[in-house]
Amino acid sequence: MKILITLLSFLFCSCTPLQSATRNVVKTYYSSGKIKNNISVKDDKKNGPMTSYFENGKLAVEGYFTNDERDKKWTFYDQNTGNISAIETYSNGLLEGEQFYYYPDGQIKMKGNYKQDERVGFWQVYRPNGSLEIQNIFLDGERIVSIAFYEENGVISSSGLLQDGEKNGPWQYFDDNGKILYDVIYRSGIRDGEWKGYDEKGNIIVTGYYNNGTILGLE
Repeated sequence: MKILITLLSFLFCSCTPLQSATRNVVKTYYSSGKIKNNISVKDDKKNGPMTSYFENGKLAVEGYFTNDERDKKWTFYDQNTGNISAIETYSNGLLEGEQFYYYPDGQIKMKGNYKQDERVGFWQVYRPNGSLEIQNIFLDGERIVSIAFYEENGVISSSGLLQDGEKNGPWQYFDDNGKILYDVIYRSGIRDGEWKGYDEKGNIIVTGYYNNGTILGLE
């Protein structure tokens, strides 16, 4: 997921013809005459630091190229607030390592890891107030295999497994204190299998069974 690819396309595809090149730094400008890009060039390729600006003069992007490929740390800024909107790390043009995305006020919005341009491992999504909302585990880039939801006070509310975007396998649901209330089995998004309820000490107090979404009975 390259959140700011549209911004980059705008910056590099809509630029005016080159107007100056000093010490291997190529500068491009808006039609208004304001600076748009400073791009380091070596051997006819983008190599080294680059900076891009919004037409209002605020910094838009700071990055680095190696042989025309994005490399190392790239920092993106919000046009209105000037705060950082994303920090991405690249290797050979591909997202690699931990990435960070922010709300316009600078509060963390989402963070997680990429490997060769695919999301892997734990990803956390945060509310505007900074509290954790969702934690995912990714495999194969876009496939979420595990997910957990949290209340604003940081207490977990539910967690379980996913397959093809649907609940599949065991799920647990928790009370306001984070203690387990019940667990149930899902198949293709439908409750199907044993269901167990718990008391505040974690003891099983009731069991039941679902068949294709219909509860059959309690014990």
